[in-house]
Amino acid sequence: MKRLQAKLAETLSQMSGEADIIKRAELYWVSRDMVDVALDAADSLPEWTPAVAAPAPTGLLCWAKPAGSVPWNALSPNDPTEVSWDGRTFYSQAPVVVR
Repeated sequence: MKRLQAKLAETLSQMSGEADIIKRAELYWVSRDMVDVALDAADSLPEWTPAVAAPAPTGLLCWAKPAGSVPWNALSPNDPTEVSWDGRTFYSQAPVVVR
């Protein structure tokens, strides 16, 4: 029971942190035509560094139409295993120093 409580506390803390990130995120909208352009170009893009490519330290990117589908951790066998990918949050965090 204590392990379950610790796991729940960890999950709630993570969710709270992510909610705070979304509250201060800059909003970016991708039009339907630009979703197609991005998907067509995706396979030919070179390696990139998020710190260089991200338009802001924290953001919420939303597409006018799904940019594909992503796996979803289904809660029961009747739930779908993939959901449409309509948006994405991103944020920078300080590097972890291991000593």
